[in-house]
Amino acid sequence: MPYFPVDDQFPFHPKTLAAGNAAIGLWTRAGAWCKSHATGGAVPREVAATLGTAGQAAALVRVGLWEKTTTGYVFHDWQHQAGNGDEAAEKRRREQAAERQRRFRESRAAARDADVTRDTTRDTRVGDASVTLPPVPSPSPLEPVTSTTPVPEAEARAVTDEESIEQVCTRQLAGLGVDFVKVRSALGTHAGRIFPPTDVVRVAATILGRAAGTPNSPTGFVISSIRNDWAEWQKLVDTGEVG
Repeated sequence: MPYFPVDDQFPFHPKTLAAGNAAIGLWTRAGAWCKSHATGGAVPREVAATLGTAGQAAALVRVGLWEKTTTGYVFHDWQHQAGNGDEAAEKRRREQAAERQRRFRESRAAARDADVTRDTTRDTRVGDASVTLPPVPSPSPLEPVTSTTPVPEAEARAVTDEESIEQVCTRQLAGLGVDFVKVRSALGTHAGRIFPPTDVVRVAATILGRAAGTPNSPTGFVISSIRNDWAEWQKLVDTGEVG
C-alpha cells in the first residue's frame, strides 16, 4: 500500500501556516489520492473540488504548495519529496497483483464450470456443475473404501465411479494450487468422517474465494481456515449455506 509522506517539520513550515489548516487538509487528502492513483502529483480540477473548496486550492497555489495547470493542479516539487520517486515501480506492482488476482478468479470459475456429469442416481454439486452419482456404500468413519475391500459386483461399479469423480476433483483443486488429499484429511479430522470429493472442492473453492489476494500457500490457507472456522464450513457442507 503506497503512503503519502509528510516531513516532520511540515506542521510549522511558513507555507503551511500561510495556507491555513483547511487548505492543508485539502493538500493532505489530495496527496494521498495522488499516491493511490500514481499521478505523479497531478490533481485534476474535479478531484480538488471533491476534496476541498476552490478557495482552499487557491490558497495552496498562493503559498507555493501547488501549481496551477490546464487540467487542475500539481504538487510543487512532487518528485523531489521522499518516497515519491518510485511511483512507477509501485504502479507496476499493483498492476501485477491485479493480474494475478484476475488469473486466480478465471481458474476458480473454470473449476466451477467443469462438466463432471454421470448417468447415475445420486445428485451432488461441485460449484455450479451438476454431478449425478450412483449410491456408494457408506464406509465407517475415517475408514476409506479401498480397491482391496470385497464388494458385490454392483457396488464395485459404484466405487469405480466414485474414484473417477475423486480424480476430477483432485485436478480441479490442483488448478487452484490446492492439495486435495491434505484438505480432505483436514475436513475428516474435524468431522470424524470421510468427505465426498465434491464437498472437499466446494469448501476449498469457497475459502479461496474469500481471500483478499492469492495466498502464498493455497493449501495451507484452506487448512488454516478449516481449523479456525470449522463451525462455518460444517454448516456449508450440511446445509449448503455459509454464515
